[in-house]
Parts: sequence; C-alpha cells; structure tokens
Amino acid sequence: DRGLVDLARHLPGFAPRLTGWLSEAPQDWAALVGPSTRRTIEHLAGAGVPA
Repeated sequence: DRGLVDLARHLPGFAPRLTGWLSEAPQDWAALVGPSTRRTIEHLAGAGVPA
C-alpha cells in the first residue's frame, strides 16, 4: 500500500497507469491495494478505481 502511494505521488504518470491496471484486473490487485490506497490513487489520478 504505502509503496504504491509513494510511487503515485512522486512518479509522474504512475497514478493514472496504476488506475488502469486496477481497472483491468482488480482481483489481481485486491491483496495489495487497500481502501485508503484506492482513495489516494483516485485523488492523485483524478479517476475512479474499481473496488
């Protein structure tokens, strides 16, 4: 969780890319991405992330 949020905050374009990965295969990411991480990534990317 923390590592993904840190990357999303500091690497330009990572948050939107991560949002795409989460949208394409949410079941693959479910164990790694918790609710607070999803909210942060949504905020950084400006897009919704599927639960």
